[in-house]
Amino acid sequence: MNDEQYTIHHIEHISSRIFEEVITDFETLVRNVENGTFEKLSAAANNEEDFSERVREHEGKSGFMQFLLVDHGSWLPHAEINGKKARMYTKYNWQSINS
Repeated sequence: MNDEQYTIHHIEHISSRIFEEVITDFETLVRNVENGTFEKLSAAANNEEDFSERVREHEGKSGFMQFLLVDHGSWLPHAEINGKKARMYTKYNWQSINS
């Protein structure tokens, strides 16, 4: 087994703006590679350089890509937590390892 350590940055922002406005603005900055998109671009790549170019084409204005979105707001009512909205995004900045 190969043990590796990673640094995770958990960022939480509190805003007085409407949730949907914040989400819309946030999501315009990040491209989405969910639903098989990342797997398809990976399979189509011929080599490391080709793979990197294909990945960069999927970066958003922020340089980040979305790999996973979990809408925690969908399960909160089952825990009798009503009227709350929460989303967790897994993002990645490809440039951070290729610069």
